[in-house]
Amino acid sequence: ISTDEMVPLFGLADNGGGLHLQLKSIGTFIAAAGVIYVAVQYTIYKAVVARIGRFWTMVLGTSLYGPFSFLVPFSLLFEDSANESKNQMGWPRFIFLGLAIGLARTFASMHFSSVSLLLNGSVVTEHRGTMNGLSMFGGSVAKAFGPIFAGTVYAGCVNSSAWSERFGAFLAFGVLAALSTSVSCVAVRARDASGEGGGGVRKTGSGKPAYAKVGRDDEEEEDGDRERGTGVG
Repeated sequence: ISTDEMVPLFGLADNGGGLHLQLKSIGTFIAAAGVIYVAVQYTIYKAVVARIGRFWTMVLGTSLYGPFSFLVPFSLLFEDSANESKNQMGWPRFIFLGLAIGLARTFASMHFSSVSLLLNGSVVTEHRGTMNGLSMFGGSVAKAFGPIFAGTVYAGCVNSSAWSERFGAFLAFGVLAALSTSVSCVAVRARDASGEGGGGVRKTGSGKPAYAKVGRDDEEEEDGDRERGTGVG
């Protein structure tokens, strides 16, 4: 969310820390990024989940989102084309930004999709509605504060007198990339600390962790446990 807010600010900035583009040009490369995202997201997610599972897909998506979003300010290093003197974007910079932002969003989607599935499998069926409600509440709070945080970080970095505007742009995106990568590190450490990634995770009567089963099969096994009197522990 913060990165999505920072990208337009970066495109609009008329000092050395931005591209000084028209709104139309910014919308064009963001739209191109969306096309790339739609084209590759499902294929990549399906292949990665089949290969390494949901948890590590979440970690991978979180880890790679930051580095790919950090590529955005590198577009400042492209030489200006003749059109860019009119606040219009040249093709090399357009292609670069479309790919960088499109792939960054792909990895972000890998994170959020995996988190949703893991959360749904972490509680009994009767509590999924409550859990999803709390999850949506937390997401809404993040959406409210994300733009404020991004604007504050970008303005503070680019307008600082301690370094150049260009370095400030790299620093601003670097801060967000570092935060994203640190989240993946925290997730891995928490999983290792819990032992088998499941400390405190509900298990079914068969002894299998609930997060490994999502959907109708999980519900049917739980119903069978109740009928046999084994319960859900």
